[in-house]
Amino acid sequence: MCRVSFNVVEAGELSFPTAGIATGQTLISSSSVLNNRIGEAFANVGLKGLPDFAQVGVLARTKSMINNVTKAFDTIDSGITAASRLLHGDISVILKPGSSGKILVEAIQRMWRAGRRTGQDAATLAQQIKTLAGVTLGHDLAPLGVWKSDRPSVQAERRHSNRIAALLRTTAIHEATWRLTQLPPPRTALLPINQRVKRQMQVNISHPALHTVSATTDSPIERIVLVTWDALIAVRETLNQSIEHEQASTLDDALFLALQQVKTDANRDIATRLAQVEKTVTRTPETVLPALVLAATWYDNAARETDITRRNAVNHPGFIPVKPLKVPAR
Repeated sequence: MCRVSFNVVEAGELSFPTAGIATGQTLISSSSVLNNRIGEAFANVGLKGLPDFAQVGVLARTKSMINNVTKAFDTIDSGITAASRLLHGDISVILKPGSSGKILVEAIQRMWRAGRRTGQDAATLAQQIKTLAGVTLGHDLAPLGVWKSDRPSVQAERRHSNRIAALLRTTAIHEATWRLTQLPPPRTALLPINQRVKRQMQVNISHPALHTVSATTDSPIERIVLVTWDALIAVRETLNQSIEHEQASTLDDALFLALQQVKTDANRDIATRLAQVEKTVTRTPETVLPALVLAATWYDNAARETDITRRNAVNHPGFIPVKPLKVPAR
């Protein structure tokens, strides 16, 4: 015997489709423009025209900045950490007099791209974006003051060091905006559990022989780890600060405009994501209870127990500890 059940929904009123903006694709486009502009703006960076002792100073400053990048990503992104160590060892050859700035630009871009991985969860990706943007705000990559009272050789050394620091900052911003487009779409998180199952399987065929298969197969929708409201807010604040900070120090008009466009598109993309993500609050159970009981008490819907277990480090869904929990506000 085979039982077949259908879920039928009454059609609503006909309406015209509404136009929307593919914010992720727009951000990819503006991020690509920024990447091209960075290559043009720093095509002449290097040690050309500096005396030997000034070249030593620029190399020491560059190695120090790369070391700070290694420390910042030591526990965040192993790919960037390994690539920065390699770049630290090769920087003397890359910056040797006569080398083109294009070689340095490509080497630094490869360092940031080395951290790209497939299959990362949203929380890790959001933390990497924050670190990429945040590293540009630190004192280690800040420009050095160039004073008229300094010797001409010291002024030239600091100008060259500042150019390399600006290259590191702008390429980090580009990588952060690119990774923002790789965050998983949050639309699925808004659907209740029962609706997710209905959309995944419109026709339910019931047979005892099928139950053993379905019991061992997890829904791919349930395995998706989505980005949270708080993580998106933190990414937006850090990214805006880093771009505004870089715009305040750049003297290149085209680079300034490229940064502005990336900032606009990044904020639009994050705003779209925030509109699709549930805002979370902190709630503490009064006693140890199963997740089903908490979901029924807090949301009047026991099926939302995964909204509690998936956002928190819960060892067993039958015993939710008495501690602050991140849960949806509604």
